Amino acid sequence: MKNLMLAEGGDFFQTYGMMIILLAVVLLLVLFSFFRRKREMQYRQDLNSKIVPGAKIKTYNGLYATVVSVRETTDGKLLVVKTGDEEHFSYQQIHINAVYALDESEDVKVDENGEVIYEDLDKQISAVNEQFEAQAETEEKKPAKRGRPKKSDVGSATEQPKSEDNTSKPQSAKKPATAKKSTSKKTTKSSSKK
Repeated sequence: MKNLMLAEGGDFFQTYGMMIILLAVVLLLVLFSFFRRKREMQYRQDLNSKIVPGAKIKTYNGLYATVVSVRETTDGKLLVVKTGDEEHFSYQQIHINAVYALDESEDVKVDENGEVIYEDLDKQISAVNEQFEAQAETEEKKPAKRGRPKKSDVGSATEQPKSEDNTSKPQSAKKPATAKKSTSKKTTKSSSKK
């Protein structure tokens, strides 16, 4: 009886297994598409609520502009935007769906050589340097920890200082230079006598 049930169960998955897998994949794709579309609609609604006169925007075709007015029509919201700078500017009318994002970029200062001056970056770097100095001072003031020394501490305590010729061998392991020369001479004499 058990063998008959196992055989029938095996036939079911053999027959319908691929169809179940395909349906699960299609269901996952539909759910993924639904949640993605819902997230994009939420982003678009948030963006549209922030588009008010005076807001700086970017469009899909690369236009940077400032919103002058927003007008509701049967085709949706239309924006009148001002492009250019203070001296040379123009007005254009675009649909609100042409807006890609809000323009949050800032103008940079340039020196006489044409290089960018990073005032905020210099402030941030000096603040980070001050934090590192303060941290180093507090670590120096901390009392020594009791307990087992770390491997890095043990290695540094047993090392001997380097000698004048910048080698890292301990002084006891070095042989005098004259001893090496005399040994090599004896070797050559003994080999020539044989």
